[in-house]
Amino acid sequence: MPEKIIITILLLICLGQVWAIFHGRLTAAIYYCSVAPLGYFSVWKFGTWSPDLLCGLLLIVAGLLVFRRTPGIPRFGRHRLVFFLVFLILNTLVGSVLWPIGSMAGKSAVYGQLRGVGQILNWLIIIGAAWQIGIAFSQTGGFEKARKVIIGVGVLHSVYALYQVIAFYLSLPMTGIRRPYSGIVADVMNEHFAAFQMGGATIYRASSLIGEPKGLGVISLVWIAALLTLLMEGKTRHRSRTTWALFLSLVVMFLTYSTSAWIGFVGMMAIALWTLRNRFASRLARLLLLLALLIGGLAIVNFSGVLPKTPGGIISIVQERTTGREYLRDMPEIEAIQVLAEHPWMILSGTGLGGMSFYIARNLGGSDIILFPNTGLLAYISDMGLIGITLLIFSLRGGLRPTLTPSTQSDEITRSLSFIGTVCLMQTFIFSAGILMFGLAFLLAAEFRRCSLRSVRAAALWPRKEYQ
Repeated sequence: MPEKIIITILLLICLGQVWAIFHGRLTAAIYYCSVAPLGYFSVWKFGTWSPDLLCGLLLIVAGLLVFRRTPGIPRFGRHRLVFFLVFLILNTLVGSVLWPIGSMAGKSAVYGQLRGVGQILNWLIIIGAAWQIGIAFSQTGGFEKARKVIIGVGVLHSVYALYQVIAFYLSLPMTGIRRPYSGIVADVMNEHFAAFQMGGATIYRASSLIGEPKGLGVISLVWIAALLTLLMEGKTRHRSRTTWALFLSLVVMFLTYSTSAWIGFVGMMAIALWTLRNRFASRLARLLLLLALLIGGLAIVNFSGVLPKTPGGIISIVQERTTGREYLRDMPEIEAIQVLAEHPWMILSGTGLGGMSFYIARNLGGSDIILFPNTGLLAYISDMGLIGITLLIFSLRGGLRPTLTPSTQSDEITRSLSFIGTVCLMQTFIFSAGILMFGLAFLLAAEFRRCSLRSVRAAALWPRKEYQ
């Protein structure tokens, strides 16, 4: 697609965010969750700008200037998340003094001397947007409305992903993967398709309009988790529609052939089973348990190597994408592990946001592109170390509690918010791909709603006396 059309669509998306802002915080939050994953419409203008960053900035400005403060929601400056954010900023500023910036041969200062500043800005936008969404979804009726739209958007992406698969093999018009590298490196990669070779055949990987197949696979966990919450809450209305949407999302997630998404789905089932551990008699719990046993059994048989490999068959494809691959053997992962082995103190504090790229470039004798580990946990350690990871989890413990320690103190909506947020946060330790904002937003919403319900119960038990 021509660059002018991409920029025009990106501007229209931003105008849509402005329109949504003036229709209230909930509308703005729902709109943002719908357009933020559209990584296909990223452009390079002195930095990589995408719908999640631009619309996120607009949402934050609206939170400061347009939206009214919501009673019962703590001020951001008093939340535990501030300690985490302060650590990220100070750690990056101090770490950037030691970065071997000269090892980067790129043409853009944004990916050189200003990389730390850019990464801090990205985190500020992620946290700021998540804060506004958390407020909106925690209000009465907010999450229910948002869930319908999120699931609907997921279905649309899934339908287009299926079309991509058909279009690839029939040579029909379709979109591919765009990398806005103009102005960063000399060789700019044009729009291309993701596929892998197996047995002489080309197997296409669906990506929809998210960006890359692994991005679609990871983001689809948000839609799948939202669908599961409907079943967890026992929503019987439109059950067949929910089942078909869940089936469609699962098929598309598989067609991304993303190992990260597959692992994330197994983790999601584990979290769901933990959440439902006191209700194993329920139909959903039995279904999840059966599915978990089926996947676990297939995994054992798969890793045993006794299954025949039929070229192009499902078993053969799964083996190719799992046992046929060597994890942590990509160049950025190897070099990041080497850097951490040479500087053990970085395991505690990290290198600062984005700093690992410079150390990797130095080990390689120079690089003109950003190389950074994709593995979630390794990326977190590279950026913020174990200290930062601990602060992140500590700052979100209020939203994690309804899932990790279910009790009667939380209503079903709070538990649903916490479940989706926990799934998203878990996935970031496997591979993030833009899901971190969703994790923060849903966990904050669960915390805010839990606090509000607790305040209502306290007011009911201890009503304020009126003195005349």
